[in-house]
Amino acid sequence: MFKWLQEWYKLQCEKDWEPSISLITIDNPGWRLKIDLRGTEYSGLTMKLKKIDRTESDWYQCWIENNIWNAACGTLNLEEIIGEFRAFINSQKE
Repeated sequence: MFKWLQEWYKLQCEKDWEPSISLITIDNPGWRLKIDLRGTEYSGLTMKLKKIDRTESDWYQCWIENNIWNAACGTLNLEEIIGEFRAFINSQKE
């Protein structure tokens, strides 16, 4: 998943736009990922909140707000949220 995200970012940078991607830790504990879609072919798309709660430490949620694809997750769900972003991108090509 990380290699895919790097390749997606590289493709966006080759198009006159370098989207902002930020990854930080949160105090749940867990992760927060934000990917700016402005200036990409995905700008203006919407996505309702997707929320998965398996256990107190195994969870994630993702959504688009203000042209930013957002996700938050438990400590071991980082690859899973990148997979959700990948699935979102791939669903736009169908």
